[in-house]
Amino acid sequence: ASEVLALGYAGDPQAAVPIAMLRRQSEHLARLLDDLLDVTRIAQGRVALKQQPIEIGTVVGQAIETVGPLAQAKSQLLRLERDETLLYVSGDRTRLVQSVTNVLQNSVKFTQAGGEITVAVRDAGPDVELTVRDNGAGIRAELVPRVFDLFVQSERTPDRSQGGLGIGLSVVKRLVEMHGGAVRLASEGEARGTTVTIRLPRVDPPAVLAKPPVPANASRRVLIVDDSTDAADSLAMLLALEGHDVATAYTAAAALETAERLQPEIAFIDIGLPQMDGYEVARRLRASDRCRTIKLV
Repeated sequence: ASEVLALGYAGDPQAAVPIAMLRRQSEHLARLLDDLLDVTRIAQGRVALKQQPIEIGTVVGQAIETVGPLAQAKSQLLRLERDETLLYVSGDRTRLVQSVTNVLQNSVKFTQAGGEITVAVRDAGPDVELTVRDNGAGIRAELVPRVFDLFVQSERTPDRSQGGLGIGLSVVKRLVEMHGGAVRLASEGEARGTTVTIRLPRVDPPAVLAKPPVPANASRRVLIVDDSTDAADSLAMLLALEGHDVATAYTAAAALETAERLQPEIAFIDIGLPQMDGYEVARRLRASDRCRTIKLV
């Protein structure tokens, strides 16, 4: 909904400030909730990694792109050090980006305005080593061995401006270890910066595959199926603002009827529908002569 507002009121100076505020705080809440859910899922063994050979530079680049605006807002220098050698690991891209982003966000948060953060990538024999080094607040020696425990935080400032849940590094440690790697943190003490080092097993680069042509950006016929009307309507608004022809259905029966009538090119289908789940909706669409070519998400 905040994205819809941002697009709908683009150029309105009075709306820009509260919309930006809404987006920032929504993203902050989402990050806190995601960390809590990840800790629970990992502890229960419910996180499945989708592993493939990944060039570590693409992971680092995506994390830097995410954190870059936060560093710029504090006039921090965010620097990347690596040579031109391509280094590959076997990993789940989303989870590795999440891990590096969490470490970088910590560095930005606990480094003063105008400080420096360096991300270094190097070949470490059988491993790829990724280091995030800052000249920020640092950590007391007695706290260093516990930084990867749940809900452990350094002392918070009186204004509580650095508030969090103290679980980001715990998530990082667990995800890195699931990849067969290791993570460690070092600090020479308060006000003397922090260094986080992630090591991941190195793998051979994948065979080169021809990339499929990228289709031109064009309007699509889209069907959104979700019994949560807020979820369906907000996605429909966003896609409509992007120029697509969008229909919504809030039940499985309505989804099947609408798909037969409109023949969308793409359908986003919620799995947890009442009466008939999304998988059964998909099966019935695949069995229909009129609907079997719909791209299902």
